[in-house]
Amino acid sequence: MAKVQLDAVLKLVDVQINPQVFRKISQAVAGLPPALRATDDHLKKIAKTTQGVNRGLKKTQNQLSGNEKAARLFLQRMAQFAILLPTFATLNRALQGSIKFLFDFDSALRDIVRVDVSSLKDRMEEIGDAALQTAVDFGVTGTEVLGVTKVFKQAGDSIEDSQARARTAILATQISTLSASQATEVFIASARQFGKVGKDSAAVLDKLAKVEDIAAVNAGDVADAFRTGGNALAEFTGSIDDSIGLIAALKDQTRKSGREIGTFFKTLQTRIFAAGDARTAVEGLGVSVENLDGSLRPTMAVLNDLKVAFDGLTQAQRINAAKSIAGIRQFEGLVATLNSLEKANEFAKESAQAAGTAEEKRAITDAKLERQLGKLIAQGQMLAEAM
Repeated sequence: MAKVQLDAVLKLVDVQINPQVFRKISQAVAGLPPALRATDDHLKKIAKTTQGVNRGLKKTQNQLSGNEKAARLFLQRMAQFAILLPTFATLNRALQGSIKFLFDFDSALRDIVRVDVSSLKDRMEEIGDAALQTAVDFGVTGTEVLGVTKVFKQAGDSIEDSQARARTAILATQISTLSASQATEVFIASARQFGKVGKDSAAVLDKLAKVEDIAAVNAGDVADAFRTGGNALAEFTGSIDDSIGLIAALKDQTRKSGREIGTFFKTLQTRIFAAGDARTAVEGLGVSVENLDGSLRPTMAVLNDLKVAFDGLTQAQRINAAKSIAGIRQFEGLVATLNSLEKANEFAKESAQAAGTAEEKRAITDAKLERQLGKLIAQGQMLAEAM
């Protein structure tokens, strides 16, 4: 059939071809279709095999994707667990701490009641609630509040005054360098040494907070000076503001410790006002230590006059006069006191006008805390989104 069709075509186009060549071409052409079909079948098999390979690769890819997803999920869960593990540990410690707190709180509460059983035995719940409220307000433990309250109660305050002064003592730890124990001691000491003015713990804290702002002195230094020389300062200065001014100025001038400064003023005032060679030396400079009615003049007034007298002396005369008044061991302290007297007067004036300082500093502290909490919350939200 192929030969006839090809022969007809050749005749139609008037092409002459050698019969032998035509025969070979015809034979070759006749043999092509089976080879082509074989090749086609082979190609189909190859295509089918390729499709199988593709399906296998796709299946393998799906398996790998599934494993990758599982691995990612596993790693994510592990990361979350690692992040939450400290929280779990903290919660566990918190639970244990809560149990311990309950026992400690109850024990501290009973300690207060034992100070005055007759009037406090039926007020345990009230006292406990007040302590917890103070603890919440200032971010401390209720046990700490009760401990401070107990000290004031043992010092003879009513439970109401003890609670109020305990709040002030806790506030002192947050707006000054005082610890709770230092604040408690200075408030008790000032109340006993300076009477009604010293008993106003809030006012005392205002003064201490103010002097910390304007002088190179810590409130703890003033507290230490009150501990060693507070009675003499109260007796001879007659003013808590003058006492704070003198202590702060001498600390600023000499960098001596609060205890050393308290001891110095106790010694100096005794020498100046008691009859003897030191008082005679003071009066010999034209400085009176008594008023016309025979009462003693305040220390600050005597020192101000003494400074004027010293300013009119030569250096050698000042040193000799200081030794005569304060003694060989303490004369340098007297010289430093007179040299820093201008600051002492300034600090005393600032102390007298310090009302409201503690609350102002507390407002600043609260604002800082609020900003820190806001930053912490924002960081927590970012962490939650990342998880």
